[in-house]
Amino acid sequence: MPAVAEYLTGVALLAVLAGSLGVGAVSVRARLVPGWAGAPARLVEVLVALALLVGLGEVLGAFGLLLAVPFVLGAVFVGAGVWGVRAKRPGRKLSLPTPDRLSRFLAAGAVAAVAADWALRTRDALAHGMANVDSLWYHGPYAARFAQDGDFAAFAYTQPDPVTPFYPALAELVHAIGIVLLGHDTLSPLLNLGWLGLALLAAWCIGRPYGAQATSVLALATVAGSYVMVFSQAGEATNDMAGLALFLGAVALVASGDGDRRALALAALPAGLAVGTKVSLLAPVLALFAGLLVLSGRGARRTVALSWAVVVPVAGGFWYARNLVATGNPLPWLDLGPLPSIEAGAAVQAPATGWDTTLAHLLGQDGGAALVRAGLRYDLGPLWWAIAAAALAGLVAGLAWAARQRGDWPDRVLGIVASAGLVSAAAYLFTPQSGTSFVWNVRHATPALALGLIALALLPPLRTRTGRPVAALLLTALFVSTQFATAVDFTLAGSAGAAAAATLAAAGAWALAARKRGGRAIARASLAGLLVAGLLTAGYFIHRDYLDGRYTDPTHARIAGDEPLRRVYAWARGVEDARIAVFGTQLQYPLYGRDLSNRVRYLHRSENNGREVRLLATCEKWREAIVEGDVDYVVTTPVRHPFGAARTEPREARWTRSLRGVRELERRGEAVSIFRLDGPPGPCPRP
Repeated sequence: MPAVAEYLTGVALLAVLAGSLGVGAVSVRARLVPGWAGAPARLVEVLVALALLVGLGEVLGAFGLLLAVPFVLGAVFVGAGVWGVRAKRPGRKLSLPTPDRLSRFLAAGAVAAVAADWALRTRDALAHGMANVDSLWYHGPYAARFAQDGDFAAFAYTQPDPVTPFYPALAELVHAIGIVLLGHDTLSPLLNLGWLGLALLAAWCIGRPYGAQATSVLALATVAGSYVMVFSQAGEATNDMAGLALFLGAVALVASGDGDRRALALAALPAGLAVGTKVSLLAPVLALFAGLLVLSGRGARRTVALSWAVVVPVAGGFWYARNLVATGNPLPWLDLGPLPSIEAGAAVQAPATGWDTTLAHLLGQDGGAALVRAGLRYDLGPLWWAIAAAALAGLVAGLAWAARQRGDWPDRVLGIVASAGLVSAAAYLFTPQSGTSFVWNVRHATPALALGLIALALLPPLRTRTGRPVAALLLTALFVSTQFATAVDFTLAGSAGAAAAATLAAAGAWALAARKRGGRAIARASLAGLLVAGLLTAGYFIHRDYLDGRYTDPTHARIAGDEPLRRVYAWARGVEDARIAVFGTQLQYPLYGRDLSNRVRYLHRSENNGREVRLLATCEKWREAIVEGDVDYVVTTPVRHPFGAARTEPREARWTRSLRGVRELERRGEAVSIFRLDGPPGPCPRP
């Protein structure tokens, strides 16, 4: 029963939070774009609600108050504060071109397939725990640290790595808010489904002024349904889909407003949120801003310049400002002239070979082109070349058309989309790590691919009454090809089909009831009641089963790490409120335990506000760090285990074993050890 009470309390807090911010978002939308309705209006409301959520979290976290009660009270205060700001007069209504029936049918099928792909992968995460390397390396640990500490003051190191702690962490903040309100991370595997839905809504809105809603959705589905996105995003704490959804939200507001100044200014909000999510979106956002300045009308140009110059830094600059205050450089891993950079710290733990290799550099190496071709086929399917060619054709043709026409707003938007996509593609070629582990980092190219395929759908010959079905068939063929990428798993498709059948049956029953006289209101009320009851019940069982099953199966191959390390994860489930010191592996998220109460720290030495990160050089320094951290357990593995070249036990394990008062609980494999400390350890033995 206490588990049920805890679950219902968390759901109630989430409901109050969502209701308060939702009310505020509706009011803001009604004030800024009062004539909007349908999908564009809902998109604005979701984006404003997200901005309020993130802004509240950043303010509270800056003062160490990222706690459940202050957060919910703050949400109520914010929602009440912006209530009643509705416009006094109606605004301009948007036109609504209707897509053709074939395009709508094909788009619905693609969305259903993408949803099934993502749902099946998410179900796997709910059964066994989030499995992706980056989720376990820094996305998950950062969210857990934010939730535990209630603030963002200390940079979270999961290895002596002077780069990832300085990345913007908007998506991790959203995960931390879910942990704070529910007391667990049950929402984390589900959040990327929400970002996927937001991206699809944005794609629909981008195509709406052209009557190309369905083909725009098909274009995005081709990217979202690719293996690299399903594998790396569904059921994970990764942030690529979050950044893409927010960036497409900005593009959608630009496209929907027909050049209206308020809409163009409002687009700066999701653009700023995108920058606060991923550094790699800085170039596309700057390109979008430049395109607006060039192609907007004279009257709107000043509004765009002022609003974007203010709103983008406010919405997305929190993490860069944190870096600036702490290190003197908003992008401390870059050499920005006189600003200090983290490269000053030379004696860091050696990263994997070629960790900062760009795609351009990889293509220049012997065998690099073959590696890229193999990776693209693995991630995008057998027609990867057609997907890349179609995206490039859309970008080039879209820019050429806009440059030649310079006519109405839709043509100018096409030019803006195309130019942003080309800049994004060029930036991807020279982005550090775009060539590192290439097969897994194709996801960094998704903004360019999505914009290219959407631009293709918006080309004038393909948005006519006869052209839309042609575009839909072409994009459907590309989408279907992504479903034949390597290792797509359809083993759980039966359960998805059963759920779809149950949903259709319920919808049919409701439709029959609604046809009877006086039955419509009763049918709506009963349907709402059944949905709420069903969601609460299903949510409880998902919550319970997730907490019971996460990281219990050492043989589950999808969870990053080898079997000895996954056995350490299973051990950590039974540990609560402990301080765990780690050396070697960066895959630490499962060590936070079942209830995320363990405090996990990588033992290292940090200098110059985190710009220099060094290993502890002697046993005495190692012991001092253990005593200073009041450590209960020490987990040691080889450096970067299981990805590093070393397979032998590190010296830190031998140091720990040599201390008096330290007991080795178990040793997994050749070099993965767990030590327990019942008190301050004795001195290091003399040489």
